[in-house]
Amino acid sequence: MQSYEDNVLTFSDGTKIYSEMVIWTAGVTGVTFEFKGASPEMGPGHRFVVDEFNRAQGIDDLFIIGDISYHADDAYPHGCPQLAQVAIQQARTLAKNLNDGEFKTPFRYKDKGSMATVGRNRAVADLNHVQLSGFPAWFCWMFVHLISILGMRNKFTVLINWIWAYFSYPTSLRLLLHPSRYPLRSRWGER
Repeated sequence: MQSYEDNVLTFSDGTKIYSEMVIWTAGVTGVTFEFKGASPEMGPGHRFVVDEFNRAQGIDDLFIIGDISYHADDAYPHGCPQLAQVAIQQARTLAKNLNDGEFKTPFRYKDKGSMATVGRNRAVADLNHVQLSGFPAWFCWMFVHLISILGMRNKFTVLINWIWAYFSYPTSLRLLLHPSRYPLRSRWGER
């Protein structure tokens, strides 16, 4: 996209499309581009500062959610974490406000915890009232991700793939650890 002016999108090849709403996606940092009129305020990490309704600071009809938004409040004075759960909750709040036709529901991030797998049968889970590690955390991570998948058929397919992968070890990525503290150079073809 090259520009957006008077409800007309102009692309770099000169193509023009009329649109009253533009949804622009980006990575984890906001790319600077030229605004006519008011420009959104940039915060730490090249993230755009937003108010409690996910509006760009100082621009009422520009909404920014997800990793590129910098939403700071009393609970998160340095901004909400750059996690998918933040973006999902921001999107739900923004959709509710847009569908209601008025902005009366402010965004408040509700931390549901963090999880990460760190290997086969190994994971960590830091949930609201419980911390898990090892196999229980790994099983919890699998369960949460399985129920998040849309459609029963998709869930079943993923579950079957996971079971197959668990017993067949199809992963081509491997970490080779040598038991010696000082490995022999002959392993790498050096003498």
